[in-house]
Amino acid sequence: MAILYCSTKDRATRWPADFETGTSKRPPGEGFASNANVSNAGLVAMIEDFGSSLTKLQQTGDELSPAVAAIQDNIDSFLEMLGSALELCESIDDKAHRIKLAISHLI
Repeated sequence: MAILYCSTKDRATRWPADFETGTSKRPPGEGFASNANVSNAGLVAMIEDFGSSLTKLQQTGDELSPAVAAIQDNIDSFLEMLGSALELCESIDDKAHRIKLAISHLI
C-alpha cells in the first residue's frame, strides 16, 4: 500500500492510498478531509522522487565503498600487528623463563 499526502483543516498528514479506487480515505478519528483522487501525474511524481532518492542512495554507497575497503585493510593490518606483538610477547616470556631456570641452577 502506498502513502498519499492528504490534508486536514490544520495539518498535513499521510494516509494509505487505495490505487485501485484512486482514493485515500481518512482514518477513523482524524479531522475533516475529503477523498483525494490519486492522479497519474501524482503517481509519476512520487515514482520519480523515489527513483531520485534511490540514485542518491546508490551514489552514497559508491562513495562509501572505498572508505569501507580502506577501513577493512587497516583492521587487517592491525590484527597482523597484534599477532606479531603476541608472538613477540610469547618469545620474551619464554626467554624470561629460561633465564629464571638458568639462575636457579646457578644458585
